[in-house]
Amino acid sequence: MSTSIDPYQPINCVFHDYLEHFATLRRPIKIRFNLNGLEVSISKAIIYDLTGGRKGEYVHFKNDNTDLKVRMDHIISINNIEAKTFNSSYC
Repeated sequence: MSTSIDPYQPINCVFHDYLEHFATLRRPIKIRFNLNGLEVSISKAIIYDLTGGRKGEYVHFKNDNTDLKVRMDHIISINNIEAKTFNSSYC
């Protein structure tokens, strides 16, 4: 599980829409994210849930070897769609 003590930074709503899209399709994707200061890349991951609360919003995904929950503001890209390319303003 991805944990962090830094405050959650809400993500852009258009990027969030992409996460919802891939969660709905439940098809394998490639996801890159920061985990404890390291960049991690996982292929053939399936997003199976999106959750949120006071401490942030999370993407739950799994593949053959991994079942993780990652804070959305730690995601670098999903299927080569870079999170940083979206305006930092959120909805």
